[in-house]
Amino acid sequence: MRLCVPIGCALLVLAPWARSQIVFGPAGTTTLAGNAAPDFAAADLDGDGFDDLVIGNAGAPGLRLGDGAGHFGAETPLATDAAGGTVALADMNGDEMLDLVVGSSQTSQLYVALADGKGGYEPAFGYGLGNRTLVNGLTLDVRDGDGAGDTDVLAVTPAPQFGSALGEARLFRNLGDGHLGVIAVLPTWTVGSKISRGLLGDLNDDGRPDLVLLYDAGQVAPMKTFAYLCQPDATFEPCWQQTGVAPERLADLDGDGDLDLLLGPGPSMTMLNPGDGSFAPGPVVPAMDIEAIVNEPTDLDSDGVLDLVVTGHVPPELWVLHGVGDGSFLEPSARVSLYPVSYGAGAGEVGDFDGDGRPDVVVGISPMAVPASLSCSLNRTYAAGGPLLDLGHQLKGASWPIQLAQGSFTTGQPFAFTLSGAPASGSAYFIAGTSQLDAPFKGGTMVPLPFLITGPWPASPSGTVSIAGLWPAAPSGLGLVLQFWIPDAAGPVGFAASSGVQLTLP
Repeated sequence: MRLCVPIGCALLVLAPWARSQIVFGPAGTTTLAGNAAPDFAAADLDGDGFDDLVIGNAGAPGLRLGDGAGHFGAETPLATDAAGGTVALADMNGDEMLDLVVGSSQTSQLYVALADGKGGYEPAFGYGLGNRTLVNGLTLDVRDGDGAGDTDVLAVTPAPQFGSALGEARLFRNLGDGHLGVIAVLPTWTVGSKISRGLLGDLNDDGRPDLVLLYDAGQVAPMKTFAYLCQPDATFEPCWQQTGVAPERLADLDGDGDLDLLLGPGPSMTMLNPGDGSFAPGPVVPAMDIEAIVNEPTDLDSDGVLDLVVTGHVPPELWVLHGVGDGSFLEPSARVSLYPVSYGAGAGEVGDFDGDGRPDVVVGISPMAVPASLSCSLNRTYAAGGPLLDLGHQLKGASWPIQLAQGSFTTGQPFAFTLSGAPASGSAYFIAGTSQLDAPFKGGTMVPLPFLITGPWPASPSGTVSIAGLWPAAPSGLGLVLQFWIPDAAGPVGFAASSGVQLTLP
């Protein structure tokens, strides 16, 4: 394809460019056995530069090797005597190798198996947990909870929905060599409110591990969240409480060095820590139909600010919220359709699944009555200072269309604009302009001020369109705005659209 650029258009005054958006590519699917996605952890375990997945099971965990393209191979069991459906990977003894932390509330056991340096694991250390449940509900928060430079473990056995068992939080402090010592067991606060999950971290910068715990009485009373400060004698004293909120993650969301609280989905998702372990409401976050927060807040675009990956449901989708740096997040700037069935986006992990140094995302999908799957979306955010900038404004049809641009955009060099998410064997129009219009159109936003419309371009049976070739001669510094529009009966007015992309020719 030859892209023709009328030189006169280069004299137009460019509209101010929008802020750069985070970009994720279309999801790749790995089918699992059964209809429930397991717990899993991500790391490069075979040294090929691509992160792999360790899968939780009733017995020994399994390993699925990443292929570098967002898919994972057949599951093979790990040779270890550690067992359980809840898994984590962490350097537990300071040798810069990832060790295995695994457990289950069904067996009421926690295990730590140290890496042996040969691709396997040494015999595991076992630790008892105080309660048992019929179905594994154990949650682990594995991190340096006290600033000592080693990895501690908070194991929360939630109380079952019915019955008299109340659950507990058991804090294990690393003894420095990967062995753990129990320093606290926190049972349920009151009989009427059962422990559900917890978070670990130093909330007041005193070098001791503090806790944030959620207690839930089901429909009997509102859930309550407490923050507990560790005292010099290793007892814990509550320092803050809040009714009706669900803690999800601890992270420094406003860059002041203190751990802030990221709450469950809602318009007020952040509470900021003034440094004493209490929390005050932070900036309002856009209210969205969020299913789950995928992982720890992560800097996805290398701007020094933590961003947030969440899932939406019906059908399951991946959304990325760009962090502002004051504890707030912008509206989703990247939306990816994960699975066509309207059920069940679950646990997720952030990792580098294609070896390019950028954080990608994999999410477990449990669609009921059909096999579960792992849905992996690769980070395609454009580098700061480069020729490309994503401008947002996707418009959903049957799925979310995604435009990805590639190339140096110098004369005679290969380039490609690739669309995914069009209807199978459908078509798309490619629209170019030299300035932004950002005007309402067909239920969405026409990003370019059009001067060139090409198409219809035929889509493949998988719903992709690729416009590629050798870049033509064009003036250096010329700005182009490019967007796909797709006839799609599921769109608001029979159309869907990709986000706009700004291209500034080098």
